[in-house]
Amino acid sequence: MKIIAFWVTLTIIATNLYALEEVMKIEKLLTQGASEEALSLANMLVTKEKSPQAFLARGKVYLYRNEKEKAIRDIIKSTELDPTLREAWLLLGGVFLAKKSYQQALRAFLKAEELDRSDPANDLNIGAVLLFSGDEKSAETRFSSYLAKTGLPKDYYLVAKNYAFVGNVEKVIKYLQKAIEEDEKIRRFVRKDPLFNFYNNPNFYELMNKDNFIVPPNYFVSEQKFKIPYSSKDPILLYSVLDALYVLKEPFDPAVEVTPEWAIIWGRCRIKVWNNQSNGMVTVSCPPDKINKNSFSKFTNNLFRSINIQLYKREKGIRKGTEKYGRKPGAVANGE
Repeated sequence: MKIIAFWVTLTIIATNLYALEEVMKIEKLLTQGASEEALSLANMLVTKEKSPQAFLARGKVYLYRNEKEKAIRDIIKSTELDPTLREAWLLLGGVFLAKKSYQQALRAFLKAEELDRSDPANDLNIGAVLLFSGDEKSAETRFSSYLAKTGLPKDYYLVAKNYAFVGNVEKVIKYLQKAIEEDEKIRRFVRKDPLFNFYNNPNFYELMNKDNFIVPPNYFVSEQKFKIPYSSKDPILLYSVLDALYVLKEPFDPAVEVTPEWAIIWGRCRIKVWNNQSNGMVTVSCPPDKINKNSFSKFTNNLFRSINIQLYKREKGIRKGTEKYGRKPGAVANGE
């Protein structure tokens, strides 16, 4: 089961050593995809224990197997045996939310909030239910409370994701803008998420294709101009940069962020490939905790020299595609 609107970390606390060991085995089997074995073990645990933790463990197996009605039955049974089992209320709320049974989801999440009012995720969970059930004003109040307690970029992203579910692009842009201002890598999650398919909206398109990064004053920065311009359609310069990194054995994330105006490669340094008038540009910036000044100078000199070598090889027809990939490398571009 994957419910995106909220986050639940399920930690089943068993009442004895035997049950704890069995629950851990069930969890491990699920991570391995062995749901049949997990269900068999969970059935034996329920038969022997008949404890709330046993029913909750089996309910989770049923959820993994997408047998929602059986899962609901077992999770409800666990709450009847132990009404203070917060993990069960959270999971129950998630199942009802996925089923669009909003009143039942709300009751479950309110019970989880009652059991632990210090958890900021209460506001996110309840806000999601309120939003999906049509009470946007109350949902916004809950989301604002959640962000006041947390305020991390990923939290703004989660709120934006809830609004993406209901197609409210104005609120999506509002919260994503804040998330991206704090951490531009959030854009990569958005690009890979089919929920955020709003590229025909000009404001969303601009948000996702504008680079607002300002290099902090303590960063090391170096850039070089190249005669080959940057193009996302004919990525000769981008491929040459990637090949140069491969030749230098410099690790980087293959999920390259590609837009019509620029591309960003993420590693220990931020490498931006873009255009300055008719020339291609490669700008490298790196925080001082990742590299010292001398090492940065050596790295960028070697990188720029290697890029020129890769461009020369392509000009002479020695290489096509990329040395490592032979194709567009892990791009996460949208909206082109």
